[in-house]
Amino acid sequence: MTFVIGTQEIKSGLFAEKQPMASSDVAFVYTNASGDMIPVKAGQRLSRMEVKSEKLTKMYKIELTPKDFEFRREFASTEVVETFVIEATVQVKVDDPVLVIRNGDHNYKQLIDKHLYFEIENIAKKYDINQYQGLKFDIEGLRNDSRFTHSIESIGLRLLDVKAIVNLSDKSKAHLEKMRQLEKDTAYKQAEIDSNTGTKIKETQSKTRIQHEEMDNLQQLLEMYGPDGARIAYASSDQERMAIIQEIQEKREKEQNVRQELVSRLNSEGRTPEEIEKILKLTFQSSVHVNPLLTSAQLQSAAQIEQPVEQKEEDPLLAELNKVIEKGE
Repeated sequence: MTFVIGTQEIKSGLFAEKQPMASSDVAFVYTNASGDMIPVKAGQRLSRMEVKSEKLTKMYKIELTPKDFEFRREFASTEVVETFVIEATVQVKVDDPVLVIRNGDHNYKQLIDKHLYFEIENIAKKYDINQYQGLKFDIEGLRNDSRFTHSIESIGLRLLDVKAIVNLSDKSKAHLEKMRQLEKDTAYKQAEIDSNTGTKIKETQSKTRIQHEEMDNLQQLLEMYGPDGARIAYASSDQERMAIIQEIQEKREKEQNVRQELVSRLNSEGRTPEEIEKILKLTFQSSVHVNPLLTSAQLQSAAQIEQPVEQKEEDPLLAELNKVIEKGE
């Protein structure tokens, strides 16, 4: 592509031809045999006298209207193996008609492509494929880059505008999609791990709380009822638990009968309540676990009873055991 839209030989003679007037769209460059060049810009016209005196032999018509040059290439990103597909549109117009003629028959499309290629190549290397949108603005910023505009001026043109479209190559699109899917999968797995971890923490906390409650219940049973309390706590079924409670109840009933008989005998011997209490302690503390519900006041009261009274109410031991068991369940 060239900006020279025509040439014309200048006829020499006594009556030289009238030369055309340059306009805003077309300029003229006249040359002579010595290689001298005379530009004629908008609103100007060479006279017959100037043509004759300068011995001009040829006139070039130069197009001054802006032209758009399309550019499309693939460029490596900062990762090298990943690439951008860049389409650029550069708008220029002739600024110096003489330089255009001196450049000869050069194809301006090739000249502009060459300048653009090295500029865009240097810019693209600064970006990875995730930043391709930012690359567009840097390329369009060439319109204000003094080094680039001067390089365009060196071939007789003036840079008017630069537009760019940046895409990824098919290979890079597939790679980017793969990476984004991997990020999504990783985020999903992490969320799943966090959720499972949270659930496990809650389950552990719940189990720990239950274990603490069970330990508290066991401790309470041990403090109140000794080894029998542990047997109840570790019973494998309600049936086994009830059997243990029944056994304990029968044992307590036997103990109460023995106590009542001993109290009656000691009372008949004329022993005081204090003496009876000491004898009971010495007799039962080494062999039988003392029911904490049986206080010294009850012992004193029992010392005044000559015959055992039939128990009509529920055994307090059984009642307390049931309360503890229900609390644990």
